[in-house]
Amino acid sequence: MKIKRIFMSILAMLFPWAVLLIYDNPGGAIISLIMQATIIGWIPATMWAWRVVHGTEKPKVDRV
Repeated sequence: MKIKRIFMSILAMLFPWAVLLIYDNPGGAIISLIMQATIIGWIPATMWAWRVVHGTEKPKVDRV
């Protein structure tokens, strides 16, 4: 699982629209692709994709 997360992190930096498409958000992928077309928009698109990759984990709770 760690290799998948590393791969998705690299993909989020290079092609943020692809990450959003993989995580089943086609509308977000189109918006991200438009943002990626500009250099200034690439940074927010990358942060958005990074949040999708790293924000999907639920914290582990120890049950007593």
